[in-house]
Amino acid sequence: MIGNVSPKGSWDFETRSATSDDCDALYWVVFHKETHQHLGKIDLSTIKRDDFQWANLGYVIHNQFWRQGFGKEAVAAAVKAGLEKLHYHRIEAAINLDNCASIALVESVGLQRECIRRAFWYENEQWVDHLIYVALPSDFGLSEKPPFVSVED
Repeated sequence: MIGNVSPKGSWDFETRSATSDDCDALYWVVFHKETHQHLGKIDLSTIKRDDFQWANLGYVIHNQFWRQGFGKEAVAAAVKAGLEKLHYHRIEAAINLDNCASIALVESVGLQRECIRRAFWYENEQWVDHLIYVALPSDFGLSEKPPFVSVED
């Protein structure tokens, strides 16, 4: 469990997967710390480890909890954990072009707009363009590290 990562102490993460380098995805369930209400979920899915250390960030906060700061706190903590604890070098969020709230959320926690990927995701029976936002260690004042390489005995 990644606990007490929120400066406001209003929510908490509960880990639902291992945190090893060969783990394909890490899921956190976000709960309100005082009421224990389920607020949503966060996931980091490994795209490629090896020389890339690259993950996709996904998140869902239930609509009754929107615009209360829970998403911002949870996404910020997940990005920090991904860069510092899970040693990803690159964390991407793919966002629909018209999802202004999600764009504002990732920008507010420091992700940088990188590009538009055309016909990137299949939704509602069509291929849809997505904005790509990226977090790199240097964006958060962290040192750049080479990829982890295991040494065989």
